[in-house]
Amino acid sequence: MLDLETNIAMQAEYSRDRRRKLAVFNGTSWLSPLRKLSLFGEAYPLSEWPVDEFAIVAALIAVIGIVGLLAF
Repeated sequence: MLDLETNIAMQAEYSRDRRRKLAVFNGTSWLSPLRKLSLFGEAYPLSEWPVDEFAIVAALIAVIGIVGLLAF
């Protein structure tokens, strides 16, 4: 039971931290683009991005590029 409570506490802390990072990112002005980009890296870490979907999009862009070059 203790393990379940620890797991729930860790998830709650992660959620609070994630909401805080997103709020700071959304509250930052675009007048400071370097600050906004650094906060983007914190709010949306690369390790949480969907790799499969990016691979599909990259493959489609590559095919479109190859077809475009062949048509040119």
